[in-house]
Amino acid sequence: MVMDTLLRRKIYGNGGDSKMRMVVAYITIFLLSIAFLIATDMLTGMDLTTAVEILKESFSVTTREENMVIVILLLLPLLIPFVTYMRGRRKKTGSLRNPD
Repeated sequence: MVMDTLLRRKIYGNGGDSKMRMVVAYITIFLLSIAFLIATDMLTGMDLTTAVEILKESFSVTTREENMVIVILLLLPLLIPFVTYMRGRRKKTGSLRNPD
């Protein structure tokens, strides 16, 4: 019974590993999307600095409210792993505060 549980943890990992994989996958997809946009501009004949300037220009014309929405949407996938981490920490210690 114990060996079976250990083998399952080794094969499937514990819950924290899958959350971290989700975060890494999200960041990887985000970076690949940015790289794809830059590569597409470079294939059309632009140099690297021009392609990066186009990305910067698209975000420089947004309003403060639009920037807040962009930041919230970028941080939203990180919320679930953070909440899971905090719940696990609370279960281990009993609370988030350390008694003095």
